[in-house]
Amino acid sequence: MIWALIKTIIVKLKNKKNFNSFLHKYQTKNSHNFTFPVNIFNLDNVSIGKSSYGPICILDYGNIDAKVRIGNFCSIASGVTFLSGGGIV
Repeated sequence: MIWALIKTIIVKLKNKKNFNSFLHKYQTKNSHNFTFPVNIFNLDNVSIGKSSYGPICILDYGNIDAKVRIGNFCSIASGVTFLSGGGIV
C-alpha cells in the first residue's frame, strides 16, 4: 500500500518536471502571444501568431507533416482541443 503511494508520488513529480521543461521551451518560442499550454505536444508542429491568447490544448497523433497554425489576434476559449495528424475523425 505504501509503495503504491510512493510510486504515484514519484510519477507525479516526474510528470511535473517534464511539463515545467516543456513550459519553459513553449514560453521562449511564444513570447509574442498570451497563450499557455494545457498539455505537452510537439512544438515544431505548432505556430501561434502575435497577440493571440487563451489555453492551448493539442492532441498530436504523431504525423510529422501535420501542422497547427493559429493566426494573429485569435481568442481561444477554454475547453477547445486542436487535433493534429489524426486523419479522418
